[in-house]
Amino acid sequence: MATIRRSGNGWQALIRKKEYVGPKAKIFRSKAQAQLWANAVEDSLKRPEQLDQPPPQSLKAAIDLFIEGPLQEHRSGHNEQYPLRAMANSWIGGVLLSELSIRHFALWHDERLLQVKSNTIMRKLRILRVLLDWAKNEQGCLLQSKPARELKVRGNNDARIPHLSKKQKQDLLKQLAQAKNPNHLRLTQLALATGMRRSEPLSMKWNVLI
Repeated sequence: MATIRRSGNGWQALIRKKEYVGPKAKIFRSKAQAQLWANAVEDSLKRPEQLDQPPPQSLKAAIDLFIEGPLQEHRSGHNEQYPLRAMANSWIGGVLLSELSIRHFALWHDERLLQVKSNTIMRKLRILRVLLDWAKNEQGCLLQSKPARELKVRGNNDARIPHLSKKQKQDLLKQLAQAKNPNHLRLTQLALATGMRRSEPLSMKWNVLI
């Protein structure tokens, strides 16, 4: 703990920690200023808890950590959690990051292609690329390559109708106006006015709007 004591017309803050290499003592006009400086110095010497935690070893461990951390800040993070958890609980989740290769992702791709379209797999690969870059650059995971970036997936042409006609919009809003829950109409009006995807208005929070 730092020592705060009178020194002439001011207050002296004395740092007693051996690992601190800066000035051991400083004099301030007020006791509060001396205490603030001492607290700031001592806080800077604290070792973040994250540095004491070993990096995740398996893909599942990396996915779990990513969901609890960076994914919370993603605009569509809530929608990405389910497919990521499903992947973590499948066989590929048990693969060690140090052994993860394009062959694992190619096999995973072939399995998923029997259940979903290639465009869906492409969307999942985008978030996986972000996840693995984060694991390597920020968590210090040992990745021999970038398998999610090396895997090439060709999407199919399943483009949807780009917009509703004016009459379709009117009919839609008319039907929603009769719904018991008024929020259905409000959210739809917001989506039509802004071009938001379905997941975006549903995941909005007040602190984002204010």
